[in-house]
Amino acid sequence: LCYALYTIVMKSSSQYKIQQSLRNSINKMVTSEKGFQDIQDEHILKGVFRTLCIPEKLKESLFPGAPQSVLKDLPKTVREVLQWKELHIDLDKIVVNATEVLENSKKRGAEQGDIMDQQTEDALIPHIALEALAKGIIEAVRALNRRVTAAKAKASQSVALTPPASAPPVQEMAQLAPSAVSSLLASPQGWAVQNDFMGEEWVPLLRSDIQRFVESEKMSAATPVCEHSAARMAWVHPDEALKERYPALAELLQQLHQLPFELNRASPPIPRLFCDSPSDRAPAAPLELLEPAPGCTLLLRFPRGASQAARLDSRCDGSHLDSGIRITCAYHLLGQEPGPGSRYHLLADEPLVQLPIASDMLVLHNSAAVRNARSEASSEYFAVLFFILGRPRAS
Repeated sequence: LCYALYTIVMKSSSQYKIQQSLRNSINKMVTSEKGFQDIQDEHILKGVFRTLCIPEKLKESLFPGAPQSVLKDLPKTVREVLQWKELHIDLDKIVVNATEVLENSKKRGAEQGDIMDQQTEDALIPHIALEALAKGIIEAVRALNRRVTAAKAKASQSVALTPPASAPPVQEMAQLAPSAVSSLLASPQGWAVQNDFMGEEWVPLLRSDIQRFVESEKMSAATPVCEHSAARMAWVHPDEALKERYPALAELLQQLHQLPFELNRASPPIPRLFCDSPSDRAPAAPLELLEPAPGCTLLLRFPRGASQAARLDSRCDGSHLDSGIRITCAYHLLGQEPGPGSRYHLLADEPLVQLPIASDMLVLHNSAAVRNARSEASSEYFAVLFFILGRPRAS
């Protein structure tokens, strides 16, 4: 009992010291550029904080794939991030996380007969606190990105009802087989596959355009999606510049961007789409998917050895994890034939589904109810992800 009380007291003491150290470091970095430089120079751990102190690495970690037109208005250093008024950093959570790291380190040392003395602990605390701060910054920025996306969906009145003048007539727009629409919207599985989405003649043209894009354009590390060091990502939109340089890729994006118009015409009203599980079904209502906008379509390069852990692309409960994304559309293209030996995994209420990745294959799924993952690729392939936003669920 005495030892347990001693442990609690010491942990409380360490937590207080971490809290004080964290506040002092933040104050020093925010107050002056010299203070920020001093903190960098004094930090001894080769971890996340040191990575974020490199502007290029900060950009890749916090704003992956963001175009230059957006990056120019975003923070470029850790100091600017800490001064960012829109960002909420949970310091209490960061202190708790740092304390756990310290206690686990002491415990592992003690198990090997290496007892950490107070002087060593006091010397380590500022560095452990900064590492926890860096991880907290990444988490806070990603949460802010989700809130911004959700706010756009909430504020937008542009429900995808009338296609733009440049689009084909409505009666010619059907790109999905009726069975695919039914599987996606009306059946419990919440996903569908549309093979030969663009057509066989488009595959070599798209492969040429995408490979040229990857070789010529600036792309970011695909850290939010894939941890592989060579995986890359870039946000793309069918503007005039893309149409001029990569016409086949622009055509693919235009075809993908017609899907919310097509799906909004689906009937009857769909009860499942805005729910996380069958036990939380919303009343039947029109889909009200929104028109596509810049920042909703992502080009990804998956090199050999790349994989993706299981993830949900959104929530649909109005929480901070609800990004406003309602349907994920994943178009695939192999770097070369035959295929990459990779599979696209979907997991909803039913057993795991494993779809062999093939060129010109489009997979659509409920972003809030179907987890998606990718097995390790034996050769390079590409994916274009179109995230369709929808009106928020009524509270």
